[in-house]
Amino acid sequence: LYASIHRAAAVYSKLPARAPNCYVATAAARGHAGVVKSERVRLPSGGEMAVNPQLRWLKLAEIAMRTFSPRLHRACRGVYDIFGAALAREIRSPVAADLAYLALKPIEWAARAALGLVLPDAGALARRLYVKP
Repeated sequence: LYASIHRAAAVYSKLPARAPNCYVATAAARGHAGVVKSERVRLPSGGEMAVNPQLRWLKLAEIAMRTFSPRLHRACRGVYDIFGAALAREIRSPVAADLAYLALKPIEWAARAALGLVLPDAGALARRLYVKP
């Protein structure tokens, strides 16, 4: 399991940076920099997007889920693609993004804890996702 997740994260980190389909976390990363700790990353298209540690951890958790249980991932992803996208569209201001970020904190903490149990270098893997060029 460890090796599979590690390989999947390594492959993902080498892909061109693009919008990650983490709708709510991506929208939350557009909050106030002092709250959400975002940084800008350049996309191959020339555009930029805000990325923060929360987005990296949640993306790594998704990669692990997809690696460990593709069926569970597909089911969760299907629901999230519907509700997450709709919710993210409602996050229109930095204050709303800050609130979304804070609302996702328990999920981020759970993801960090679970990943830490199976991946000794989970923090390093998460930091490699969406790196600045």
